[in-house]
Amino acid sequence: MRERREEYSRPLHWWDMAEALPARASLYNIVAIGAMNPRLHHPAWYQLIGAISSGEADEAASSPVVCVQPFATFRFDDITIACQENRWEISTGKLSARPRLLSIAALVFAKLNETPIEIFGFNSNFDVETRVRNVRECLTRLLIGLDVGLPDQQDATHFCGINMRHAYDDHSIHIRVQPSQLSDDVLFIGYNTEYLTKSAGPGYFDFGKLIAPRFDEHLQMATENAQRILAQLGKRC
Repeated sequence: MRERREEYSRPLHWWDMAEALPARASLYNIVAIGAMNPRLHHPAWYQLIGAISSGEADEAASSPVVCVQPFATFRFDDITIACQENRWEISTGKLSARPRLLSIAALVFAKLNETPIEIFGFNSNFDVETRVRNVRECLTRLLIGLDVGLPDQQDATHFCGINMRHAYDDHSIHIRVQPSQLSDDVLFIGYNTEYLTKSAGPGYFDFGKLIAPRFDEHLQMATENAQRILAQLGKRC
């Protein structure tokens, strides 16, 4: 873990916050939206360009690999790469693997630098343990307590969640808070950041340099956001 921190420079305090987050499950990914060629995205090509090792390529080949025109996907070391005709993404459930997502994404689109990417984004999803006996009932009581005309129903089985979207000139942030499907005392928090590539200006751009600082900011904001929501839920319920 310490080696990962040193090779990917960033403030260390949010790493500590992320490690302290009581996440029963998590998912982090980088997404690029544009004209893709799924047939190219095979483990052998990723090994050829140096994005993955020969051992990782062998591991990916030993699991189900799909590589056809509409869709391609493979998995190694808890990292999943998937490509559709209009979407490429790389995902992991491991906190320590997040810097690897950035390095692979940067290298892939350095090799495919003529790919017309229109939008890129990041997702950090957490299923966090709480001290609340029933998260669904707690969130329902909080919403009814706003007194905005919602029916005062004791039955909380149909609670869907809270969605909030902030729109800015070149990006947007989407936050979701809802009961987790894992357990009654677990809360799901989703944090999505989406950018338009027009911020890079016309012509070619370095995808790695474009996403690196924004990826870092997203991960810090997502972690801090999850900590705040978890703390407030404990106070209110």
